[in-house]
Amino acid sequence: MKTAAKVYIYIGMIFGFFLIYPIVLGSKALRLLDSATKKQDLRNIGTLILLLDNPVAGKILSLIDDSDLSSNLEKNKTRRTNTF
Repeated sequence: MKTAAKVYIYIGMIFGFFLIYPIVLGSKALRLLDSATKKQDLRNIGTLILLLDNPVAGKILSLIDDSDLSSNLEKNKTRRTNTF
């Protein structure tokens, strides 16, 4: 589901390029999607994307499960152990 959300966010950014807010919201959502470890981390940006940018991407962001974000948790653990 993470990949589908990213695709629809990119589509919203491409078709809304003439406005500023789809690009800003999309880039923020993509960063949060890669760093979020819980479903609650995506709730606010998902609502904004749903209302202002791409309703399909916003709905997918609200339906993402914690198991979809488990890879982010593993990534964050390895980053913390590899820092000096």
